[in-house]
Amino acid sequence: MMDNTTLNKINHPVPREEKFNERLAELLRGEGLDADYEYEVGKGRAIDVRVELDGRVVALERKKGQRVPHREAAEAAAAERLDQNLADAAVAVCFPDLRRRGDLRGGTTILAAPVGSEWAETTPAGLAAAIRRLRETVGDIEAAAARFQEGLKAASLKLSASQVDDIAARVNIPLGSGQPALRAALLVACAALFHARLDNVGLARPITDARNREPYRGDWPPDRLSDCLADTDPVGALHQAWQLVLAVDYKPVFDTAMAVLAAPTQNANLTAFARGCGYAALSAARALTGGQFDLLGRVFHRILDEARHTGAYYTSTAAAALLAGLTIRPEDIDRDLEYTVVDPACGTGTLLAAVANRIQDMAGGDKLTGRHLIEEVLHGYDVDIAATHMAAVTLGLIASDVAFRKMNIHRFHLGEVTDPVTGEKMPRAGSLELMDGQTQIAGWPTSEQVETGEQTAYARPYDLVIMNPPFTRDSLRHDHLREESAVKKREARLFAGLPVQREHSGGMFLLLGERLCAEAGTLALVYPTASCGAPSAAPVWGRLLGKFHLETVVTSHDPQRINFSENTKINESLFVLRCLNEGNRNAPTRFVNLAYNPATAAEAVILASAIREGRDFVGQTTEWPRKLLLANNWSPVRFLSPYLTGRVADWFAAGSLGCVPIGEQAEVGPAGRRTQDAYDRGDRPHVEYPRRGVWFNNQEKPQVGAPPKKTMRVAPDCWLLRKDGKGEMADRYWEQSGRLLLPLRYSTTSMRLGAVRSEERVLGSGWSPARLKDQKADSELWEKAMAAYFNSTVGVLAALYSVNPKKMVYPNISLEGMRNIPVPGFTDDQRAALAAVYDRLADEQLARIRDADRDPVRCELDEAICQHLGWDDDEVSAARRELAKEPSITGTRASS
Repeated sequence: MMDNTTLNKINHPVPREEKFNERLAELLRGEGLDADYEYEVGKGRAIDVRVELDGRVVALERKKGQRVPHREAAEAAAAERLDQNLADAAVAVCFPDLRRRGDLRGGTTILAAPVGSEWAETTPAGLAAAIRRLRETVGDIEAAAARFQEGLKAASLKLSASQVDDIAARVNIPLGSGQPALRAALLVACAALFHARLDNVGLARPITDARNREPYRGDWPPDRLSDCLADTDPVGALHQAWQLVLAVDYKPVFDTAMAVLAAPTQNANLTAFARGCGYAALSAARALTGGQFDLLGRVFHRILDEARHTGAYYTSTAAAALLAGLTIRPEDIDRDLEYTVVDPACGTGTLLAAVANRIQDMAGGDKLTGRHLIEEVLHGYDVDIAATHMAAVTLGLIASDVAFRKMNIHRFHLGEVTDPVTGEKMPRAGSLELMDGQTQIAGWPTSEQVETGEQTAYARPYDLVIMNPPFTRDSLRHDHLREESAVKKREARLFAGLPVQREHSGGMFLLLGERLCAEAGTLALVYPTASCGAPSAAPVWGRLLGKFHLETVVTSHDPQRINFSENTKINESLFVLRCLNEGNRNAPTRFVNLAYNPATAAEAVILASAIREGRDFVGQTTEWPRKLLLANNWSPVRFLSPYLTGRVADWFAAGSLGCVPIGEQAEVGPAGRRTQDAYDRGDRPHVEYPRRGVWFNNQEKPQVGAPPKKTMRVAPDCWLLRKDGKGEMADRYWEQSGRLLLPLRYSTTSMRLGAVRSEERVLGSGWSPARLKDQKADSELWEKAMAAYFNSTVGVLAALYSVNPKKMVYPNISLEGMRNIPVPGFTDDQRAALAAVYDRLADEQLARIRDADRDPVRCELDEAICQHLGWDDDEVSAARRELAKEPSITGTRASS
């Protein structure tokens, strides 16, 4: 916290140059910030513009001019304010070369970069929105979350096994959950966090007691959290204080926490548990000002042991701010008395809070909109009772005077529930119950509001459906439920006749989003990038594109952050879809590829402003015709380079090079997993069937005695031994063995080879054989020509074009995707010519793709491909250079 006594405003006439600082401060004040200019910090130095935000100081250091030297000077000045401990956060700002103070207006384009982040173009209004997020810096929240989690772990260990079992039963912690004590600790700590917030904002004595609707006559005010924890009986002190708080409201927060502390065994264990939870919360509350307690989601997802079964991946604060900033436009909230938003998988409320922040930013930070937002605008559903309670806390911190009974947060039932009247057991599919075709879900027992327990939810149309939907494959989905089969049958009934494969939950939630979206509404998603172009996802995307214009797709090509969720490592993208109308029906989709994925909400707000307004940021934008999306062509998500996107589309999407899917020429398969099912890897042959394998796809380092593969011609690296009881399967797969092998998975950072060829038939774990269908053609020439093609730049791009990677630098290719890789329809002469090139280069080492432009073997392959197939050598050479710079190939961030 800054010592304000050391910051004294300079009381003298303002020089000409400093008038720009005065003007910037005026504009920031117009956006609702407490901003002033020219604050003396000793020895004649002054902070250009100083903003006080919830007790913290933000320093803005401004330079005139936007060239590299100006930016470097502004960055250095801003960083110096932090080094001198004169500010809690700092932002470098560069103005254009303005002549007069009055030339700086609300819409003027400026450059801004919070210390430690990248530059992006914005406006003074966008800068104000970013400053409001600086209280959520990654360092603060990560450190606070780590301390908070460690405090909860220590507290949870105080409970006895019997106390844990009793608490789990009392507060409906899912049966079989791991770490139930830690979940219980989080519930108590949530209440303590909210208690600390109420201590700071003050709590007016209620006129009517919310517990019984009678005039309030009890003691007042409740003891402060710190006083309760210092009491000799913290359990009793917290119970008494929270009872008083319940007279005002906040039942979802405090009622559940009180149930945790009402364990029948009141002993030293429970005392230590309560005190530990309280002190962990108190420490976090002191570290995070302004009520921005997003650490709830961060900690919750870390202890949520069912995530692999439920797909509950919680959105990062930065991603939520970016998605909300791209989605909600000023024209959307001109009618905010009617604007409605729903998140049908709300988790701890991160996306809803980001929506609230975005709307408040456009209202100039006016906090008076908080009550209206919570009671009328924001709606959230989830299946986890703890998550819904924390979502209520998250929204409650926006406006702590709002009655929780008026919050539109519902917990949907997942699993079998019992009708209290008939005793009949009914399977319930969580929020997916909103697909049942009724305007109102009649009632019992589908969902319940977090405070009142009202068991009615409305499948009303919403202006905005925003979500990070659960995404888990069917083999894992609902495995934690005893009623797994019944729930999946219920889902099948809900989605009967709709184009969704229930192989994972994501597609079902996309269709739910379509159903919940108003006629002129918007659908905003965090969703796996692997769905873009995947054949299995095409029916769902096709249906959505029949109703929506896909306005924006944001994909991270930042190897340090390829995802937008907290607890996943797969590639994700942000999608903004708006209902089709005459204005957007034929409009292109804007694909935004980020070279730097913002880590903080402040950076994300600036980035969202830059993207919305077509300003500069660290990344690339590509406009993509709707007709190509309707053809399931999503090329722009594959590459950061617009040049590669354009060339790949020209070469393969339009078929201009005469390419066809390799599946039309060859049998491809089996997959490596099938080979593993049937065979073990051996060091010596079986006497009855001496079968060989190329098991590994290691292109950089040796693996289990197998040398790295660096040439197009490979030797087998193992013998294949049939597993017990798998003889028939093994023989069937051996019939599919071959000599041309395509990689099923590889690390792009060490990738050298797009295909290899063995002199004998083989199967593999990391490879799939491809066998020419045309029995009359010379298969050896075809295999060699294909090996040359797949190791050329064009062939590598063809494979990457067909991949839907779950991980940016480690694609795992499905057989379906592999069969769609475009390959040339070689003539006999072309096969012979390229086979000769293969024979000449087969035993020469190829360099990694990242070093391809300096690789004489790759360059010779490219020249041969261009010469014999008539392709443009300059285009292929340019593509080779661009590919070598791709972050997915180098594993490093692209240069800013």
